[in-house]
Amino acid sequence: MYDYEIEGEDGRLTAAQAAFEQERGRLYRGDGQPRYGEAEHKEQMAAITSRLDAAISSAQELAGRITTEQQTQIAHLQHGDTLDFLDTVEKMNANTCMAFAKEDAETLTPADLVMRCQIALAGSDKAAQYLLARYVGRRVASAVEVARAVAPTASAPTGDPAWLTMEQREELAGLVEQLSGKVRGAEGLKKAEAARARLTRAQALRARTVALYDAAHGLQARVKADLIASGRYSI
Repeated sequence: MYDYEIEGEDGRLTAAQAAFEQERGRLYRGDGQPRYGEAEHKEQMAAITSRLDAAISSAQELAGRITTEQQTQIAHLQHGDTLDFLDTVEKMNANTCMAFAKEDAETLTPADLVMRCQIALAGSDKAAQYLLARYVGRRVASAVEVARAVAPTASAPTGDPAWLTMEQREELAGLVEQLSGKVRGAEGLKKAEAARARLTRAQALRARTVALYDAAHGLQARVKADLIASGRYSI
C-alpha cells in the first residue's frame, strides 16, 4: 500500500513539475524577455506556482504521514512488546509460566539472571525468551530509576533487590535485547527492513518536495545572492 501511494504521489509531482516548467516557459519570448508587463507576469507566475505548490503540499502530507507511521513501527519492533511474535501455543505457555518468571526476574541475583538469560538464548523456547526479556527488562528499568535517585557518592543500598551496578544493568540490558531479537526472529527483521525501506522512500519524497519548492520560488538563488553579497560565498 505504502509503495503504491509513494509511487502515485511521486508521479503526480513529476507531472506537476513538468506542467509548471512548461507554463513558466510560455511566459517568456524566444529572447528570454517576459511576454507580459510586470503586473501580468507576476499574476500569471503566481497562478502556475500555486498549482505546483498544491502538488508539493499533497506530497509532503503523504511523506509526513508515512514517515511518522514507519518510525512508530520501527520503534515498536525494536522496543515494543514482542508478544505478537508468539504463536497460540507459545502464548499459552507464556501465560502459564508468567507468575514464576516475574518472581524469578525480581528476586534472582544478577549472576543467576545472566545465566538464566544465556540458557534461554541458547535454546528455542520462545515463551521463556519472551518472559525473560519482559521481566528482566522491567528489573533493569527499575534499577535505572533507583540509580538515578541515589547520590553518585552514596554506597549501594544493601539488601535492595532493585539495586544493580552499572555493569550489571548494561549486561542484562544487552541480554534483554538479544532475547527480544530471538523472539522477533526472521519475521521481525523482515518487518523492520521493510519499514526502514518505506521510511527512506518517504524521506526521499519529502526531500524532493523541498528542493522543488525552493527551485520554484527562487529561494536557492536568493540565498546564494545573499551569501555572495555578505562575502560568505565565492564563485
